Amino acid sequence: MINPYVTALEVAIAIIIAIFAWYAISLFRKKPVTGSESLIDAKGVVHSDELAPDGEVSINGVIWRAHLVDPTGGQLKKGDPIIVRKIEELTLMVEKSP
Repeated sequence: MINPYVTALEVAIAIIIAIFAWYAISLFRKKPVTGSESLIDAKGVVHSDELAPDGEVSINGVIWRAHLVDPTGGQLKKGDPIIVRKIEELTLMVEKSP
């Protein structure tokens, strides 16, 4: 005869293992949160008076040197939203955020 308590315990353990496996797999899919890779696609604002094509931007309260990816598109004023497209050494290559 099958003990119902043992079956319930087995089901509970299987559910816990499934939840743990789902959580572990989701950790591998996350974007890096440190290093220069974490800045790609980050959004911020122009910090210097203008960004034409060089200047400073603020991302999460940190001020970075920046260069416009397409300088022919015009200049950006202080407070305009930007998005980081790539990084060259310590300079962020940015464009206007839609």
